[in-house]
Amino acid sequence: MKFSYLSALALGGLLAASTGCSDDPDTDGTSNAVCSSDMFDKYGVDAFLAVNDRIIELSVAAPTAMVGDSFQTLAAQPAARVEEFRTNLANFLVFVYGGPNNYTGPDMETAHTGLNITSDQYDFFVTDVVVPALADNGVPMEDIQNCFAPPVLDEDFKNSIIDR
Repeated sequence: MKFSYLSALALGGLLAASTGCSDDPDTDGTSNAVCSSDMFDKYGVDAFLAVNDRIIELSVAAPTAMVGDSFQTLAAQPAARVEEFRTNLANFLVFVYGGPNNYTGPDMETAHTGLNITSDQYDFFVTDVVVPALADNGVPMEDIQNCFAPPVLDEDFKNSIIDR
């Protein structure tokens, strides 16, 4: 069963980095520690479900040259399969960002084997799918940059997804 690199990007990499906080010095020299694992408490399940659905919507609508064809392939599956993917993605996102762990899907390397995701496709996905999905649902750019982005921008994570 093929899963889009959305799973890996939005989910797997986030998991790997969700336990740490970033300490970004503010202009006054103080530390602004923002943890990815605090985002579920801050936004709640309804916001996560809305972002989840928007990520899927934007991925299906994106040109296949930019994201591959796994989302279009998924969209053509029976409704039960689409719902299974939607639920797995939501469960993973919730867990990665500090909610309960109800994720039962495959690890990210397994999920993306055979998809041959390129570095350019990965970058497009982050910038043109994930960021707009968050922004469209009212997440301020500060949280996108400080809390949601660091895990998916991690080079080790990216390298675990591309060229599989």
